[in-house]
Formats: sequence, structure tokens, C-alpha cells
Amino acid sequence: MSAIRTVRQLKEVLAKEIAAPGGEGRNEKILDILERLDKTDVTLSILTETLIGASVAKLKKHSDVDVSSAAAKLVKKWKSVAKASHHPASAPKKEGPSENPRQLKRLPSAGSSEITIETECLPDLSKDLNESAVKQLCVARAGEVEDAINSWSRGERKTYTEKVRSLVFNLKKNGPLREQVILGQIVTEQLPKMPPEELATAEMNKERNAQAEKLMASRQLDWEKKNEGKINEICGIKGDLLKASLFTCGRCKSTKTTSTQKQTRSADEPMTVFVLCLNCGNRWKC
Repeated sequence: MSAIRTVRQLKEVLAKEIAAPGGEGRNEKILDILERLDKTDVTLSILTETLIGASVAKLKKHSDVDVSSAAAKLVKKWKSVAKASHHPASAPKKEGPSENPRQLKRLPSAGSSEITIETECLPDLSKDLNESAVKQLCVARAGEVEDAINSWSRGERKTYTEKVRSLVFNLKKNGPLREQVILGQIVTEQLPKMPPEELATAEMNKERNAQAEKLMASRQLDWEKKNEGKINEICGIKGDLLKASLFTCGRCKSTKTTSTQKQTRSADEPMTVFVLCLNCGNRWKC
């Protein structure tokens, strides 16, 4: 039986034992499973594919001392395996073209998406730093990002995949964000927890804010249109005054319009006027 199949089966049995009512007999079965996992040759690929590390890590807080100790020991062993895979031992130099540094591995359930931190950051950073040093730094940071996403998702494959795709998109689009991650100005453990506005570029945030302001102004005009009668009554506007307006619609030439003002620029500049034509629904600002 292959190692990955063994690990999957042991993971299923372990989940059933954890969910079942406790007792000394149950703890002994859990210890037996942990011992079999310890004897299995678990690679980084198996850890990533099965997410067995997340299941075993939960047992570090088990009430039984033997179980918690065995789980902690096993998790520590697997962390060493992961670190060794991220930082492989240097081999003797061979003649011929040198191999490229390890690219961040393809995440199993992320489809065709990859966190290409190294390839995205290298062109910009290599202008000011030693190229070889930058490559090594990119590979190290890429591994840290992987670990951070794994830890944050807590073994939930869908959550893991969605976060990978989100970070792939933002890291490719946002050059300053890539540099901050590579240079350690952003702690990799915080990267999966950052809200969308912190991951987005300044241009994207500016566009989002503009859309939000436009929506807010539109809602305010809609409210004024809905309550126009009450507003006119409170203000004592009636008769011919209802037909009077400061603005003429450029589409239908009607003067039946309503307007509102909002400070969209600096405080020392004039306020922006948002106008709504009550006849044809045309909107504009001036």
C-alpha cells in the first residue's frame, strides 16, 4: 500500500476515534494510530495533499498527556520535513547550465493558479539587490507564505484554495505589496488575514471609493425624489415655485430637477452638486 493511501486511511480512523466517547481504551487506539503515522514515510507532498498535520495538531491539546506528547512530537517531525523541502541541502556543483531555484510548488487544489512571488518580484528587486540573493530570499518567502496559508485555513480545503487564488491575484497586481512581503515589511503570518483593501493597489482602492461615493450620492437623490412632496410641504414650496429649478436636464430639457451637494474634494474647494432629472431620470454632476 502506498504511503499516501496509508496516511489517508489513518486520518479517517483517527477522526472517528477523536469523535467517539473518550476513555483509556480510546486513547490507546489514538496512540497506536500516531505511532503508525510516525513509522510511515511522510513527505511534503503527502502532508499537503492529505492535510494530516492539521488533524494531528489538534491532539496537542488532548487531555491525555501521552496523546498530546506524541502528537506534538509528530508535528515537530513533520515541520522538519516541510522545512527541509523548502530549503534543500546544497549538492555538489555540476557542469552545464545550472538549475533554476525551486519555484513555489503548485498547490494541489488551486487549479492552474500559483503564488509566483519569486518570478513576480525578481525583475523589480534585482535592480537594487544582488540577483542571487534575491532569488534565495524569494524562495524562502514563498515557503513562508505557503505555511501561513496552511495554518490560517486550518485544514479546510475550500478555504485554503480560495485564499491562494485571492493572494495570487493581488500579489501579481500589486508591486509594492510584493516588495513588502519579500523584504519582510509584512509578516507572512498576517498576509492571509489582511482585508481586501490592504491587499489592493492604490488605484483599485481609489476606484472603489469613487464607486462608493457615487452610490451614496445616488441613494441620497433617490431618497429626495421619494420624499419630494414632504420636503416641499415643510419648506412651504407650492404652486409655481414647484416648477422652478436652477438646473435644466440636458437630455429632455426639463427643469423639473432635484439636486444635492457633497464635499468630494478638499475643504477649500467648492462642493460638487449632484442633479437628478425627475422627468427622465437622467443624473449628472456639476
